[in-house]
Amino acid sequence: MIPKNIDRGHIIRAIEDTDQKGIPPDRHSVKWSIKHKDNLYPPKYLISVANRYANGNEWDPTEFSGGDETNNFLSSLGFKIVNTSSKQYEFPVESHSWKAFSETVSVKLMDKSSLLHHGTGIPFKLRPFFGLEEFEPEDRREIIIRFKDEKFKAHFEMDKQFRRMRLFWKSDFANALKDSAPEWYDAYSADTTVEAEPPVMRFKRADSGFSLYDLEIIHPKEIEFDIESEIAEERELRTEGAAKQYYGKRYERDPKNRKIALEVHGTVCVICGFDFEKVYGERGMGFIEVHHTVPLSSYDEEHTVNPETDLVPVCANCHRIIHRRRDKVLNIEEMKLILSSLSSLQDTTNE
Repeated sequence: MIPKNIDRGHIIRAIEDTDQKGIPPDRHSVKWSIKHKDNLYPPKYLISVANRYANGNEWDPTEFSGGDETNNFLSSLGFKIVNTSSKQYEFPVESHSWKAFSETVSVKLMDKSSLLHHGTGIPFKLRPFFGLEEFEPEDRREIIIRFKDEKFKAHFEMDKQFRRMRLFWKSDFANALKDSAPEWYDAYSADTTVEAEPPVMRFKRADSGFSLYDLEIIHPKEIEFDIESEIAEERELRTEGAAKQYYGKRYERDPKNRKIALEVHGTVCVICGFDFEKVYGERGMGFIEVHHTVPLSSYDEEHTVNPETDLVPVCANCHRIIHRRRDKVLNIEEMKLILSSLSSLQDTTNE
């Protein structure tokens, strides 16, 4: 039975505790969650932690039941209960042709539906990414997709026949997608099999209200072409420490690694924000160099690379400055500090 002296303040402290320490793997909720400030929490776990603040010890979850007992108690304290698992916010989340890397970045393989049918399905596991946990069959929610500096209207609705969540958009956005991947549009239209890997649609949430998403199209074939052109420019390793440079370049030039890095981080320089497509148009679309963030001097041989954390997109200028001094390779934060210092100096000079 839940201790009656646990109040709303104790639950809030339990939420703050969970925000700092995380949810233990075995304490996630399966069906119901508390939704507080757009985050999901397991109800029973919060009550267990709240008891520590109310009575000095974490309450044993076997002493009370989940479901109605827990939900009714928390509802009486003014908390919102939603029908979804708290574990859905552990990333990455993969389902069907979707993969969510974080609360703000998700990717989807461009398929026949997205190119020919003005929309795409949203798997159940991806609903939290779009803030759709409480979506009802009769609901409709409008959003904006920002692509190539243009804004396109789209909306979510339920396919009542098949009980599937769908994201639909209008002809203007469908035409923009067609123009971005004409060869795939033609292949899907002709219902022909393509052995190559299809482009990826990268969604990045651009506001806190789940109403604006920035979209990029990442082409695996273009990644391979970019790598081939880099290799053609650098036929020989001409500097000392060639073995280490080889390992680093190999990680950066692995098409799979580079694709994942761009899916996670996008194609804009993480240091200065330079966007090749905005400056060079179609010639610069999807182009960016990839930097290996782990100093090559920190290991003597090959190591396992995590493209989500070890590889980041940087423009050619920033990349050259990072590596300009062989004895002092700068990290990303040092580069950002250089730019912010110069920006502050310029602001002071202009005053």
